[in-house]
Amino acid sequence: MRTTLDTSTQAARRARSSAARAVRGSHTVPIDGDAGATIAALRRLDLAAPALRALAAFGLEDRVVPRPGGATLWPDEDAGPIELDVDLHVVDTAFGSSLTIHVGLQAADERAREALLDAWPVLGPLGEALLRRAGRTVKDAVEGADL
Repeated sequence: MRTTLDTSTQAARRARSSAARAVRGSHTVPIDGDAGATIAALRRLDLAAPALRALAAFGLEDRVVPRPGGATLWPDEDAGPIELDVDLHVVDTAFGSSLTIHVGLQAADERAREALLDAWPVLGPLGEALLRRAGRTVKDAVEGADL
């Protein structure tokens, strides 16, 4: 399994110094099942539920609007939105299939960007854990493990 979401504080500093408004990451999982089985599992699983529960645990459910392919996050009433986009890519491999989950966070304005970067020491590791959990959930569903 490969995860490329940089959760370090150093990543936040780099983003802050470069005036970047986007954070991107991905997680790839090898699956012992063909692409058709992986796609079928994706269609029946609710991979967003753990992320929404995590946000609710922080009391942020009123600041998140789920939408197909992601969510819109409102850090506070004075900041613009932060768009969370999720793309899923499945390919056949010589030993089954591979699922790659790509995520991107895009801040609409400077205040939203600052809020995202300030929260990154918590959001980064949480995002990485949620990516791994989603990949493991799909892998277990395809490979027949109990969920």
